[in-house]
Amino acid sequence: MYHTIVAPLDGSKRAERILSHLEELPNHYNARVIFLQVVEPDPVSLGSEGNYMEKYQEDLARQTKQIEIYLAGLEGESREKGIEAKARLAGWITPL
Repeated sequence: MYHTIVAPLDGSKRAERILSHLEELPNHYNARVIFLQVVEPDPVSLGSEGNYMEKYQEDLARQTKQIEIYLAGLEGESREKGIEAKARLAGWITPL
C-alpha cells in the first residue's frame, strides 16, 4: 500500500510525535521513510552597516547546518531500527 512515507518536520516536539508511528508503518508496509525539513531563513533587517546579504547568507548557512545534523541523527536512528530512511532538506526562497 505505502512505498514511501514522507515525514515533514520542523524540529519541534509537536512535529516529532509522528516519529513513534514511523517505527511501525515502514516495517508493516515494507516502505521507506523520507525525513523532510524546509529551511526558512529568518527575515533580514536592514542595518546601518549595509551588509544584510552577508548576514543573510551566514544565518542561512548556520541554520542549514543545524538542520542537516538534526536530520542525519533521525536518519541514523531509523537505520539502526532496520528502517530504510533518507533525510532531505528543501530551501525556502524569500524576497530580500
